[in-house]
Amino acid sequence: MFLRLILGLFLVIPLAAKPYPEAAQLVQSGGNTTYHVDPARGDDSRDGTSPATSWKSFARVNQLRLAAGDRVLVAPGLHEVSLKPLATGTADKPVVIRFLSGTHEFAVENAVRKPWFISNSCDAPTVPKPAAILETPAARSGGRVQTRPAAHGRTHDRIHQPPL
Repeated sequence: MFLRLILGLFLVIPLAAKPYPEAAQLVQSGGNTTYHVDPARGDDSRDGTSPATSWKSFARVNQLRLAAGDRVLVAPGLHEVSLKPLATGTADKPVVIRFLSGTHEFAVENAVRKPWFISNSCDAPTVPKPAAILETPAARSGGRVQTRPAAHGRTHDRIHQPPL
């Protein structure tokens, strides 16, 4: 009886989520789903499909293979994990990741650290354009993230997203 109870606990209690799983470990999203991340009020044990059941961290988003029509809405706050999405959208149903208005802070202790080289033309700065990210062998050797100490003694980057 005791052994059965222990085995039952292992099946019910999920293991802590890896913040950056390998591509083969990702769960396919069904598409046309809106996911919510709220670092202040979220909980990663929830389903993330409404503001009331939002996830706390990007770890749960990172576990998904986002599909056409999916949206990720990110509330402001301190993000402890980097966003590392894998997504496939279409021209008619793109995958959209939107950072909501407010201050977004990014802790660097658990951050993915890779330099990004982004190239966009400025002929129409208010029209969305794709951004290309090229990862080179030199870039994989390391990079620096510019940080500053926060008021609470931790190091983080801060980005303020103004209202649209």
